[in-house]
Amino acid sequence: EVEIQAQLWGMTHEFVKGFYYGDNATNSKEPSGLHKLVSTSAPDMHDTRAADATGAALTLAAMDTLISKMKAGVDMLVCSREIYKRFTAARRSTATGIAGNFSSQPFEEFGMPVLRYSGIPLFQDDHLTQLELCDASGDYSAEATGATSTLFAVKFGPDYLHGISFSQAGPRVEILKGPQQDYDGPIIWLYWDVGFVLRSPFAIGNITNITN
Repeated sequence: EVEIQAQLWGMTHEFVKGFYYGDNATNSKEPSGLHKLVSTSAPDMHDTRAADATGAALTLAAMDTLISKMKAGVDMLVCSREIYKRFTAARRSTATGIAGNFSSQPFEEFGMPVLRYSGIPLFQDDHLTQLELCDASGDYSAEATGATSTLFAVKFGPDYLHGISFSQAGPRVEILKGPQQDYDGPIIWLYWDVGFVLRSPFAIGNITNITN
């Protein structure tokens, strides 16, 4: 049981990491993630904080522009832990008018307080790193070796962004007892054949090249 739990945790980690950084073109065993799925042409759902490789600070004006691009609305804003710390600090500050843009309201499904920007739930995710590398145009290039991050706006649903499984919902655990071919003992197989389906380009928007 402990081993299965550990493997499920590892699978979940890889799944969520792939949710943002997956690239099916370079690794056929993972789905393409949000960085690959976001539209950068028509409609252009992508923005960068600086047209260089060093990045710049996030602004509320940039967030407002991103939200305005999401024609069907936004279910979730998600950012790195480092950027989320700046949001919580701004929420506590009384020195400027920034705090008025934020609120802390219960998230209906879990009943836990969730920070909101313009009424939209704002989450932190440790799988979004502050080490993203951007190219000379300020566009996302790689998950590591840089010093910036991305803020995503996402709209979920069957007509927007959703997952599809080819066998069953959620991961599958299969235990092969006794010695197996090429193995001396039992084998625990964990499967999760899931991909991401983007039905509308307005389902994902992002801001890249954000410094902390």
